[in-house]
Amino acid sequence: MNKKVVIIVAIIVMLSLGIFFGLRAFNNRGSNNPGGYNNQQISARVLDKVNRIIYLPSDEIPAIGTIENLDKLSSNKFFSSAKAGDSTLIYTKSKKVILYRESENKIVNICWSNCEFSYEGFGN
Repeated sequence: MNKKVVIIVAIIVMLSLGIFFGLRAFNNRGSNNPGGYNNQQISARVLDKVNRIIYLPSDEIPAIGTIENLDKLSSNKFFSSAKAGDSTLIYTKSKKVILYRESENKIVNICWSNCEFSYEGFGN
């Protein structure tokens, strides 16, 4: 192969990679989500993992939130064992709230009825 062709191909590959990673970083700017996943992908992944541990209501779609600010949740006993990054699945029709820690693949807490909580402290 000619040296000029190899150099041109190398430049094109480097420019393509630069554009790819630049656009990816631009799309994720200001996000606490460095993996590039959107909220729907995260919610689907969390829902799938929790459903492998416990049977979830099939007749409703939960509101799923990620805990970001523990200070706002400290007065609620349900969140006493929560950590930043934990997910909460909220089933309003079934009156269930599930606190899930994805990093350990464990359910931290479950409230079956009369769950009193607010949405403050959640990121999603």
